[in-house]
Amino acid sequence: VCIQNLNTYRILYENESIHAGVGAYGCLKMETGVHRVQRVPVTDSRGRMQTSSVCVVVLPFAQEKDVPIQESDLQFEAMRSSGPGGQSVNTSETAVRATHLPSKLSVVVRESSSQIENRKKALTLIRTRLFEKQRAQEQEAKASERGKQVIAGDRSEKRRTFNFQHNRVTDHKAGTSRPDVRAFLESAEGLSDFHEVLEGIEKEEIAEQAAKTILSAFRACK
Repeated sequence: VCIQNLNTYRILYENESIHAGVGAYGCLKMETGVHRVQRVPVTDSRGRMQTSSVCVVVLPFAQEKDVPIQESDLQFEAMRSSGPGGQSVNTSETAVRATHLPSKLSVVVRESSSQIENRKKALTLIRTRLFEKQRAQEQEAKASERGKQVIAGDRSEKRRTFNFQHNRVTDHKAGTSRPDVRAFLESAEGLSDFHEVLEGIEKEEIAEQAAKTILSAFRACK
């Protein structure tokens, strides 16, 4: 699954979603950050603009080899599902809570009516979150060496603003805007243009960091 093939934005509130496929992370990682919607609600007779926001976090799919987990480090608990659904809701223990004991990390999965499937999903989420934590620690270590502060995962970075009043979509990291909000949301029109600019910025940042690393190594050898 690549974001250019998605026709609409779907906001998953308080939910976990895994998209598999070659190149998925390479495309979706550019959506990481805070997405804002600025509009005047039809119910507001004074015409006041309101801003809503959602934080998008994109994580790489962690393989078993990336984060090996000992079976003895895991604890699984069966729970009853809750919320709207069929007759089995609140009557059968299909939901699963998985806890990684060394880190105290815990997740609850209740998507499937199968406890086995929920158990597999829970283990995948545990592994992915541990991988994210590991990557964040590595980034912080590198940032400390450079004497710079790094925001782990760029979660607080303002990514994109959808301004309905001015019919404009702005990508803040790319530093560019385009018209027609609805066309962008309904058909992803112009999204590839944003990604092309972002890819160029990412390559420049990687090259700059590589140059700094080489320079630091050269100075250390003197």
